[in-house]
Amino acid sequence: MPSSLASACFLTGCHRSGTTLLRYHLDSHPQIACPPESQFINGLARFAGDTQVRKGFLSLELDDQQVARLLRDVAETPLKAYAAKHSKRLWIDKTPNYARILPFIDRLFQRDAIYIFVVRHPFDSIISLRKFFALVDERYEDPYIRASVASHGKTLRGWARYWREVNEDIRDFTSTHAPRCLTIRYEDFVLTPAPILSNILNFIGVPRAGGDIEQLVCNAFAMRHQLGYGDTKITATNRIHHQSLKKWADWDAARKNDLWEIVGSMANHLGYTLY
Repeated sequence: MPSSLASACFLTGCHRSGTTLLRYHLDSHPQIACPPESQFINGLARFAGDTQVRKGFLSLELDDQQVARLLRDVAETPLKAYAAKHSKRLWIDKTPNYARILPFIDRLFQRDAIYIFVVRHPFDSIISLRKFFALVDERYEDPYIRASVASHGKTLRGWARYWREVNEDIRDFTSTHAPRCLTIRYEDFVLTPAPILSNILNFIGVPRAGGDIEQLVCNAFAMRHQLGYGDTKITATNRIHHQSLKKWADWDAARKNDLWEIVGSMANHLGYTLY
């Protein structure tokens, strides 16, 4: 756990897990800039993985470590500039699909970054995934969502597989980078936001004044947040609510058991149960 202010921080998790809600609260802190989703690091990952690109850099006598430093500058410069523009000391990049490229990001930032993961009960996540991505087709811009729909479809079972795959990626990463990772359960944050926010501020090394936490909760929806890439549904929300908890409670046992066969092992790892 960092003892001083983090130099690079990423907030991520499976889509529809509550990352935007947490972003609003962190962005309300006077020292933290948590902008809309950056997305472009996905492009850097594809760029860095291109065979011709790698050969071209080698031709210029640049090894992988030197290339990583160059690409870190490309990734970090606009995030630092955004924080400076808003008079903040720290940036936190909230981009859900970065959960799929965690090893690349960690190489890019030379193991200097820290990570906040948001997880959510699989059933509530997949209900929201199916609704939010109902119109996804082969032209959809997010390559990870597009690939999931192509492989698994848009049924509850399909989104259950997507939820499992993303959270397996997160589990695998945290298992080898635990000191630089903090996992937050959406349900815990919704029910008790103050202690969760306090834990996050400790983790990222932001000192707190007496009323900081209460102000974050109060200001999250009172202040203006930059609109951009991300879930705009939250703009219709003016407070934390519990309406998105256990939307699956009235499912019959057959449906629950069927989906639990797909997500159960991963869900148990995260502390979730079927009943």
